[in-house]
Amino acid sequence: MQTEHDLSHGPLLTLAAIYTVYRQRLYLQLIPNQSALATLTLLGLSLAWGLSYLMGIQAMHQTLALMSLACAYWAWLGLRRALPFLLGLSLLIWALPIWFLLNPPLQAFASWAVKWLLQWAHIPAFIEGIEITIPSGRFEISGGCSGLRYLLVSSTLASIYGIFYLRSFPQTLILWTFGCALSILFNWIRIFIIIWVGHDSKMQSSLVQDHDNFGWFLYIGVVIPILWVARRLEKSSNKTTTDTPPIQTSNQIQQTLQLKPWLHTICLLSLPALLTYGWQSLPYQSSFWSTHTLPNTLSEFHKTEKQPDWRAAYQNHSHLREAVYQNDTHKTLTASIFHYQRQQQGQELINEANFLTIKPWVNKQRNDFTTQPPSGSFLELRNLTTGKKRLLLRWYTVSGQNTTNDTKAKLLQFKGIFTRNASASLVTLSIPCKQTCSEQEATQLSTVASALLNYNKR
Repeated sequence: MQTEHDLSHGPLLTLAAIYTVYRQRLYLQLIPNQSALATLTLLGLSLAWGLSYLMGIQAMHQTLALMSLACAYWAWLGLRRALPFLLGLSLLIWALPIWFLLNPPLQAFASWAVKWLLQWAHIPAFIEGIEITIPSGRFEISGGCSGLRYLLVSSTLASIYGIFYLRSFPQTLILWTFGCALSILFNWIRIFIIIWVGHDSKMQSSLVQDHDNFGWFLYIGVVIPILWVARRLEKSSNKTTTDTPPIQTSNQIQQTLQLKPWLHTICLLSLPALLTYGWQSLPYQSSFWSTHTLPNTLSEFHKTEKQPDWRAAYQNHSHLREAVYQNDTHKTLTASIFHYQRQQQGQELINEANFLTIKPWVNKQRNDFTTQPPSGSFLELRNLTTGKKRLLLRWYTVSGQNTTNDTKAKLLQFKGIFTRNASASLVTLSIPCKQTCSEQEATQLSTVASALLNYNKR
């Protein structure tokens, strides 16, 4: 499970899940009630896990691993008898990285809510997306400020309390809903306080730059009402607690654990892992950019010893092929190729840690040129600090095919598993502009792109 940043509660959830499953250990004494449907589902989930692991999709293969484990209990005990174990395993849901998908909508909702709070406080502000500008300075509601961490912790508290102390699912659902709503509201107020302090102190307060601990200190005010509501729900429950399975007749209780069902389930779980390991050990094709550097000449441009003044922020690549070119009119052009020899977990082209532009650079799509590039799409880059502009032509090359679409690039990674070509690259060609990026720069980039593609086909 993920243990960094917003999901640092993963180890605690793992211990809670293990303890919850241990409390239900007496159910293991029941005669297995194997399900053919569960067996087929387990086989499918295990194979899907193997493929997602080969593709390096962390969120998917961790989610499928948890689903496979839950399905293993279902396949061995039957759905009804497996439910007590599934409740414990369900705690691990809040430690999966899939919840990062909630960051963008949470950021958008926070921006909308803070806008009304600033109007209520009569603090003038210009809000564009997740960026908030006040007379004293500028704030951004980044992914770390979306409130996801508080939402997940509140969900964890509600789930643990519900499983251990509440006797009905509706009560747990009420507690979870209350905790989620309160944590989201709390994050909106937290952001408002930080902006208000920045406005009042002319951005001089230390809280403006470092407010992580401040948020967790205020979060105590969220935990207290959650526990108060949880206690009230617990008192309203009239059901008694029991950790023992339903009473069985003597011929329904097995004296010793049967080994055969366990072997059956373990084989289904381990087979995809063994296949994945064996497939990974097979040799992959050698890629072009792992053995070649950029050419000395690209169309009218010639390689120089100059250093680039812009590059994309891509991490953990195998090779960086980069050069600054110049033509006879002293126009410069920067070519960069971020190459991944073999995509795997943490070393992949499409990753949330990779950014085409980082501050102070911003970009916008340019589709107004008559020039059509041989591959890729145009973007205009602008430096917010200096005002400088560049025209960028970029594309992905994955498993020998070019695309500009992130989803297609990820799917091509799946294709590379079977063609034994797991390499991927981001290709960027950029050229400086004066006031605006014109058709001339677009034509020059397209010509250079054609020369680079021809060089790559050698």
